[in-house]
Amino acid sequence: MRDSQAQDAVRESPVAGGGGCVLVVDDSESFVALLEAFLSSEAGCRVASCGEGRGALELARRLQPAVILLDIVLPDVQGHEVCRQLAEHPETAGIPVILMSGMPPRSGWEAWGNVVRFFAKPFPLGALVEQVRGLLAGTERAA
Repeated sequence: MRDSQAQDAVRESPVAGGGGCVLVVDDSESFVALLEAFLSSEAGCRVASCGEGRGALELARRLQPAVILLDIVLPDVQGHEVCRQLAEHPETAGIPVILMSGMPPRSGWEAWGNVVRFFAKPFPLGALVEQVRGLLAGTERAA
């Protein structure tokens, strides 16, 4: 687990010509690094990450990511609460959320804010990338 200073730090991996920003929220540094590398290379997007729920809420408001990949079990605020708070704020209410967890969520996760999919860990990275690509394509709009 990250120390509190590292949890608040944001890592971003810019990609030339990237197709949007994805916020990865998970307290496993190795899993986050894997997702960052895979999403950057395979989906062509920028990736920001955070290891805890409170920081994720702040980052979502500030960065306005196209998609949030959210672990359910976090060291501070659990995923269902993060989803609820995202849905309550106009700045983040429209951001699609993909849940990821090694523990099955309680029933009704489909109603947690803008949750569009649940991936049980371990999951095929290709399936996640395809889901992210679809969401990025659906969120790209002319200004």
